[in-house]
Order: sequence, then structure tokens, then C-alpha cells
Amino acid sequence: MDRYQIERGRTRDPDGLFEAPLNICEKSGHPNKDALLLDIHFCLGAITAYSNRHAASREQEETSFAIQTKAYEELRRIDERLAMIYAELAISRIQDGRYDEG
Repeated sequence: MDRYQIERGRTRDPDGLFEAPLNICEKSGHPNKDALLLDIHFCLGAITAYSNRHAASREQEETSFAIQTKAYEELRRIDERLAMIYAELAISRIQDGRYDEG
């Protein structure tokens, strides 16, 4: 995403850069699929938050949250990364005006 485009108000939507990898990853059976999906959704969440599309950002954060918590449940591991996941999700909900969910 061209940061200049967002800053100048020329676009509010991701330009499709992540669509191909997202489609490929979702159909893949590769063991590292979730890690790549997590990165894609994180980037899309950052782009949409930066362009003040907080509902879209929250949706991306919720998808990231689901992927990460699934991984931690499978590993049976709880550490500071899980706290960070909850913090990121809370921020996205507050930005979207969902104060009772933050």
C-alpha cells in the first residue's frame, strides 16, 4: 500500500496486494500456513487502521486473534504474547467505538 496515497486521501482501501497471497494461503495445506495468514491479516489490520477504517481493522484483528489463540491452544502455552494479542484486540475494538468490548 502506498502510504502517500492514504495520507493524501486518494484511497481508503488496500490496493489488492494481499489478495493473491491470502487466497493461496487459505487453500494451502502447508504446515506454516497459519503463520503467514497471521502476518497478512496483521498487515491488513494496520493498513485499515491507518486509513481510519476501524471496523475493517477490528475484523482483521479478530481474525488474527482467532489464528493466534488456536495456535496457543494447540501448543498448550500461555506467555506474554497472549497478553499482547488481547491488548491489540482491545485497541481495535475501542477504535471501532465498541467500548464495552474493549
